[in-house]
Amino acid sequence: MHPNALPNGTITTRILPSSSNCLSEESFIFLKDDNLMQDMCLGLRNIESGQVKLQLRWIDIPGYEDL
Repeated sequence: MHPNALPNGTITTRILPSSSNCLSEESFIFLKDDNLMQDMCLGLRNIESGQVKLQLRWIDIPGYEDL
């Protein structure tokens, strides 16, 4: 299904925190204004404490469809 056919806020993927991905909370890939977005909170390693909050916009790069 093409993203344009889905309503804003539709969650397409849910990613749970694990020791292999550094997420400190669940992360979701969702549709926002015809873009696939992802909010994530990453726990920092090898320091006393800290987190980084990011919002990514997923884009297509021609020639890199298999990534």
